[in-house]
Amino acid sequence: MKTITHHRLRRILASASPILVGGGTAIIIAITPFVVFALAATDDEKTQLFVGFYLVKATLLVGLVGMIALIAQCWAEYRRRTYDPSWVVSFDRNFNSQEMKKVRSRAASFLKNNSNQLRSDDVSSGDLDDVLDFIEDLGFYVVGDQMTPEVAHHAFHTWVRGYYAAARDYIESVQEHSPTMWEHINSLLEMLDQVEKERAHGKYKKTMNQNELDSFLGGEVKLEDEIENA
Repeated sequence: MKTITHHRLRRILASASPILVGGGTAIIIAITPFVVFALAATDDEKTQLFVGFYLVKATLLVGLVGMIALIAQCWAEYRRRTYDPSWVVSFDRNFNSQEMKKVRSRAASFLKNNSNQLRSDDVSSGDLDDVLDFIEDLGFYVVGDQMTPEVAHHAFHTWVRGYYAAARDYIESVQEHSPTMWEHINSLLEMLDQVEKERAHGKYKKTMNQNELDSFLGGEVKLEDEIENA
């Protein structure tokens, strides 16, 4: 099972760049002798080495401030990576293009009209294949850490969830003959569902009921008419 926790751990490691790791290591090495001195020195030694003792305290304070700065920089880098829109912009542009909206409309019509025959080898749709190929590409980039689950969720969760629910029989039928076809779609949905569940605070229903599914497909079917009437 793919989890967003794995992605987030890898993102944390990537955010802690070699420079930050090196800086933290240098601070630790620099202050270690002073920490040892502070722990081992007696009261008499601290009194006799008054200046040195306060130098230790100052060094420890500088080290602490440095570590806080490094952690803050790592957190800022983690946040930047989490919400980086670099890839999703091109995906969104493609998905909402007039051409793709027409493809989505025809794919949704096919799903509505053939809902009881989707496991048949005689039933197929190039338009639905194109939509599923798009979602598969999205999943490939999310699984490969090129796009975060958080960004993909924000832009595409509704459609990944809806098309998977409507086309699940079709997907599984194709995979019986081609096991690697659309292999990332299920993993993508799992991760996007996890993000949704987090943000919905337990109120999210993973499974769409028939009314919700009909409403989703109906909205997709209308896309072509909306373009023609625009």
